Amino acid sequence: MAEEEQVADSVAVRPESHQIGITSEASPNKQEIERRREIVRQFFNDFWMFTDDKPRTFAERLNRAEDHINERLAACGEAWRLDAATRRQLGLPN
Repeated sequence: MAEEEQVADSVAVRPESHQIGITSEASPNKQEIERRREIVRQFFNDFWMFTDDKPRTFAERLNRAEDHINERLAACGEAWRLDAATRRQLGLPN
């Protein structure tokens, strides 16, 4: 629980009902994309913080961290998940 509170303090994670005008069919606006990128960055860094044996490329690291990132998104009440479509929206490698 303390970890979730810390993340909530450092990243603007909002429950689904408080997100900025997002529907499943609409594309997120620039502000929402930046917010999501920051969340992914934070969770990605948390996942790799204490691991010395890292893959060579960022794409490989992101692939390995994806399940962790999606678990953290769900725990924080985010309605979106990191998948191929979201990666394209956020400008991340597939």
